[in-house]
Amino acid sequence: MLVNLKASNLTKQFQFKLKLFGKGRKKFNLCQNMNKTLNWLLVLVGIWLIIAPWVLNFSDNPGAMWNSIIFGVIVGVINLVGALGGGKKEKEEPTV
Repeated sequence: MLVNLKASNLTKQFQFKLKLFGKGRKKFNLCQNMNKTLNWLLVLVGIWLIIAPWVLNFSDNPGAMWNSIIFGVIVGVINLVGALGGGKKEKEEPTV
């Protein structure tokens, strides 16, 4: 069975999606706040990875210790930048 798509149908679908995006602006902002919360939680995970070799007594194993420290720094720094709002900021589109 072939689906017959007309240009007017595609235009209507596109306009409908734009309307949904416009109405979902608050939901989108809620997701951004949730992302910042998750970033802060992952900063804590990074700190835990850094101190874990001494807390869990595996600092005598240099491979495991350095692995934990290096990945803790990577996770912590990346998520700290995300939590503080680093990176490219999006411009808000004017509402019509």
